[in-house]
Amino acid sequence: MKKGIFLSLLLIASQSYSQNYEIHVLKEGETLSEILQKRGYSPLYGEDQWVDKTLKMNHLASPQAKEIKKGFPIILPSKDRPQSLSFLPQKPHGVISQTIQKNPNGFFAGLISEHQDVFVQFAHDQNTMTLNTAKLNQKERFSLGLHVEGNNDYQLGDLLYNYHGGFDVQSQGTGNFSDSSERSANFAPTYNGYLDLRFKSDKLNFEFGPTFDVEERTRLALGQNNNYNTRRDQTLWLGFEVSNRYHFSNSRINFNLGMKQNFIQRSLNGMQDFSSSQIYASSLFQLTQNYFAGLHIGSTEYGEATIENERTVGINFRYLVR
Repeated sequence: MKKGIFLSLLLIASQSYSQNYEIHVLKEGETLSEILQKRGYSPLYGEDQWVDKTLKMNHLASPQAKEIKKGFPIILPSKDRPQSLSFLPQKPHGVISQTIQKNPNGFFAGLISEHQDVFVQFAHDQNTMTLNTAKLNQKERFSLGLHVEGNNDYQLGDLLYNYHGGFDVQSQGTGNFSDSSERSANFAPTYNGYLDLRFKSDKLNFEFGPTFDVEERTRLALGQNNNYNTRRDQTLWLGFEVSNRYHFSNSRINFNLGMKQNFIQRSLNGMQDFSSSQIYASSLFQLTQNYFAGLHIGSTEYGEATIENERTVGINFRYLVR
């Protein structure tokens, strides 16, 4: 009852300020910072910044803001911006990650939390392994995966952070040796899961953070009589990644640059462990509201292994489920 009276008073009081303010009723699980970020307000945190201004406007203290729940009406400053854009424009020196507007009619969209963006990804790449005495070329590597990006930012000191995660299954197909058309190698599928933490600040125009990858994969190994056979490994990779995104018109483009090192390794067929490090880069361009296309490249160096290095280049396509 009190809530309804309060909301009515807010609506009446806001009529004379309708050009500058709007009323937003909290939904389940929403936070004040999330609402402001979705509307493109930046910077969010700090004295007299948007979170502080909104709290003062609603006569709320910080402890009270953490206790407001579903159905609570909040007065928010409104901005003149196109509502149909998929991505809100990036603000100079502000929080760089912007939230994708949800498409409620997407594939399985009703089963996905509103606080996540979920993508289905298809990728194809070509890979070249440089061996001790030859090269192996793989041109039939296809992968299918599910990728999730969180939208609720969490605060750690002066930084905000969020998560990216996903799982891919890759069919490596057949590899052909460059020194002999009569030799080839078959590879079992690769399984890869990852979790990235992305930190950001109003003072930086890029995101950064650690990456964790768990992989099970088949590689070549040197067998008896200098013949090549395969080995199967489970590997935990630890790394670091930097990313940035640029907004223009109704679209955006993402850039990622990272490196990682194998940290824990287990050979499933009892072969000697090896050391390896990888650097990689990727880009992702928004074609339409739900469709994305990108390029990726990578280079891996090995020690104590039959393989000296690997070079990978490929393309990928993403569909925004929700």
